[in-house]
Amino acid sequence: MRPFLLEVNHSPSFTCDSPLDENVKSKVLRGTMEMISWSRDEMRILKKAGRRLDPSARERLVALRADYEHHHADRLGFDTICPAPTSQQNEKCAHKRP
Repeated sequence: MRPFLLEVNHSPSFTCDSPLDENVKSKVLRGTMEMISWSRDEMRILKKAGRRLDPSARERLVALRADYEHHHADRLGFDTICPAPTSQQNEKCAHKRP
């Protein structure tokens, strides 16, 4: 699973002081919970694997998760930052900034 940046704020407010606040924040939370939840296919693989994942099951899970994130990010309001669409932008993602 790749991380998604939601908000950069040392003290984010989750109180809803207005209908707009409630609308925006509930969509962010709902989208986040949906994005990090296991899909049905992922659950099947995990249940079948038991306590240990063999390499092929792990590869399948990684592929399913990448596909899920790619197809649902726009609908849930997420923007992919890395990997970037161009190789030049990917160079920036790969290097840490001071």
